[in-house]
Formats: sequence, C-alpha cells, structure tokens
Amino acid sequence: MEAKDLEERISKVEHRLNHISTDINWIKKLIYILLCVSLCSQAINISQGAVLNQTSLIEDVKACPYDVSEYERNVFDCSNMAKMLYDYLTEKGYNCVVVAVWNNSLNIAHAFLFVNGYAIEPTAKDFAWWFYYKSFKIDKMEYLDGERLYGRAWEYPKRW
Repeated sequence: MEAKDLEERISKVEHRLNHISTDINWIKKLIYILLCVSLCSQAINISQGAVLNQTSLIEDVKACPYDVSEYERNVFDCSNMAKMLYDYLTEKGYNCVVVAVWNNSLNIAHAFLFVNGYAIEPTAKDFAWWFYYKSFKIDKMEYLDGERLYGRAWEYPKRW
C-alpha cells in the first residue's frame, strides 16, 4: 500500500467520522477509528518489510566473493561480475535476471541485474542508482536468463 492510498483511506474515514452525530452511532465511530489504526499499522509493517528485504539483499550482494577493485575491462568487467553475482544469488534463492543495456550515442554497453525486482549494479555491489535516476538514455535493453550466459564475457574465477 502506497502512502497516497493510505492518506486517501484515512481521509475517507475522517470524513465519515465527522458526519456521525448521534450517540447511537458511537459504535460506528469506534469501528472507524479502529479501522484507521489497522490501516496505519499495515502500512508500517509493509514498509518495514521492504526495508528488511532491501537490507538482506544488499548484505548478500556484498558477500559475493569478489572485490569491485578487481574490475578489469574485457577480463573481469560488468558482464563477468554480473554472471558471478547471478550464480551466487540464485544459489541463495533469489530470483535473478541479468540485463544488458546499450546507449548508442555514448557508445555504452553494460550489464547489471534485476534481483527480486531491484536493479543491482555488479561493479559497485549496490543498487544501480544510475538506472533509478535515469542517468543515461537506454537505446536497447535485453533480459538474459541463465542459459544465455555462456562464453568469454560471462566467465569468472570460480571461488565458492
């Protein structure tokens, strides 16, 4: 539930409360108050769960056995790191897909991952902030499953 939806629901409850004027309807008023409290607690639980999921995901990403300082273009670069992270997180039970993107005007080709719906940057072992902030135009995007991640670009040193 998004904050906007929650605000709308609470506003409707408040509107209903303002129109209850008789003593006979005090039970309705109490029920609406309880409903409002219930909606707020659900929203808090949902947001806390999302934060916990993000935290555990990033902890697992950072635990993958490579160091970002090992980056070497055409040897151990974004594609190799993405494949290693894909294999590591898949073994831990995450739902992963490697994504290849291209920007023709900047001559950029890059690989990153979507993990349980979050964009992950393998060369930083963090969220792919450049993707969220739309730092550059993506001319082409291709989703690659495990069967398509073979060949030199996807090889990495086996460490675990």
